[in-house]
Amino acid sequence: MNYGFFPGGNFSLDDSEKSFQEIARALKHGGRFLVVDHNAAPDSGTDAGGILHRIREDIVREYAEAVGLRVIRSSNPHVNEDDLLTKSVFDPSIKGKTNKFIVLYKK
Repeated sequence: MNYGFFPGGNFSLDDSEKSFQEIARALKHGGRFLVVDHNAAPDSGTDAGGILHRIREDIVREYAEAVGLRVIRSSNPHVNEDDLLTKSVFDPSIKGKTNKFIVLYKK
């Protein structure tokens, strides 16, 4: 959950592009990379990662595809329409009940 690549967080690596390059480098040909994360609001940027610990799926996909990873499966089994995507994932009113996405990439 929010692997911390996006700027602004206490554990940020501050360079998402380099982080994904390293993931791609470390994977063997045919290797897989599974992403499970908390959805962010459609109008949010990468700063939502550091502030709310959320990220938009399309942002993650853009970084992954830029380094040659391709989507082989995606799923959204953790849909919660009560999650407005605007609160921190640690907010007691939503903690453990956030909207999440799952994407499996292959090198």
